[in-house]
Amino acid sequence: MIKKGLLYSETHEWIKVEKDFSLIGISDYAQESLGAIVFVDLPSVGDVFDKEEIFGAVESVKSDLIYMHLLKLKFLKLMKN
Repeated sequence: MIKKGLLYSETHEWIKVEKDFSLIGISDYAQESLGAIVFVDLPSVGDVFDKEEIFGAVESVKSDLIYMHLLKLKFLKLMKN
């Protein structure tokens, strides 16, 4: 399902651009395909990444997904949902 207001990459990451920050995540399809998640590797607050640089990974019982985004970004805060 494509959600309004999100920009998607071909590798199933998405970004939602707000005024002073952006939210990032993975598509519903990627979440369903991964199944049970066993490990998440996230950057530290303050880390800066260039366009298309790998900045994290999700491992599941089915497969692995590496985060690589289309924009330059600085990791500011981890928000748990």
